[in-house]
Amino acid sequence: MVRYVGVENMVRLIDAVGIEPYLIGLAGYIEEDFRRWNAFEKAPRVASHCDGVIELMPTRDGEFYGFKYVNGHPKNTRTGLQTVTAFGVLSDVETGYPHLLSEMTITTAMRTAATSAVAAKYLARKDAQVMAIIGLGSQSEFQALAFKAVNGIRRLRVFDIDPVERVAYAARSNRTNEVALERFFTHFNFEPVVFDAVDATGRPIYHTNVLMCVGTDFCLNGLGTIRDSARRAEIAERLAGTGRAVIDLSHEQIGEFAGNAIELQGRDGRVVAISARALKALQPQQVATLERSATILLLEVPTIELVGGSVHCMLAGIHLAPRHASGTADPDGAVGPINRHEMAMPISFHSA
Repeated sequence: MVRYVGVENMVRLIDAVGIEPYLIGLAGYIEEDFRRWNAFEKAPRVASHCDGVIELMPTRDGEFYGFKYVNGHPKNTRTGLQTVTAFGVLSDVETGYPHLLSEMTITTAMRTAATSAVAAKYLARKDAQVMAIIGLGSQSEFQALAFKAVNGIRRLRVFDIDPVERVAYAARSNRTNEVALERFFTHFNFEPVVFDAVDATGRPIYHTNVLMCVGTDFCLNGLGTIRDSARRAEIAERLAGTGRAVIDLSHEQIGEFAGNAIELQGRDGRVVAISARALKALQPQQVATLERSATILLLEVPTIELVGGSVHCMLAGIHLAPRHASGTADPDGAVGPINRHEMAMPISFHSA
């Protein structure tokens, strides 16, 4: 008889044992398995890349064979589905008969946290009591609980952009690594909007930030560079649906780096950093639309523009909360300030 452990079974088990004792016990099993590392037959995960990724993770020792099925589909947020779900099977090596079929979505979250805590047990300072967490997605809570239970962490320092609109735009090119994109979208829970864009000569545009700048109330966007008309219309509708003013840029304006700008938060409000060459290429009504959203910060960057870059190639936003004397977590585990910022971002990943 094959035993089945569903999500409800797993929740009841953790509730009965207690989450901290469960994590401590799980960390103990993981540590034991690392000590017998050579007993396992190890193989790379088998990945199938589609609009997301589906992976099989097999292994066995002398007694049992097991695998985990896990997906990563960031677009699932559109329809209210989870971006990640998993299940696993444990079988007898001698007979090939399965013993157990189990959900592994919750199990994966617990295992990930416990494995991280085991690593920190050996790599962190022995007197460490403070943990920094960058990114407060669903996994972060498990990480914090495991580090507290296994390693005695008492204080948290946390950072998250916590965007209301978790969307990342990416233009395909030989500088855009789609595997890295999938991992980013999955781990940081962003919805991907990937497209093909070309310049006036038909060559792929090498960086997304060359053709797109997404601000709070506006978007500079070279919609005409997007090859597929249906995709172009979809992205235009999506951007307009956010309430942003879409400033459509021509090929000529893209060539003058009008899309290579970035919105930043200044002491007295939002600013749009843009080069003098790019601003000169904009029409008066386009400039007026920008000025309704933010103050224009004009920069002279002729040298980098000679080699194909501009302002956004030189600047990156830092979404950290301002530091205050009382801004860190207290010894009882209270969390410091979290910077909340709505973001839809153009993104590029570089292949090695």
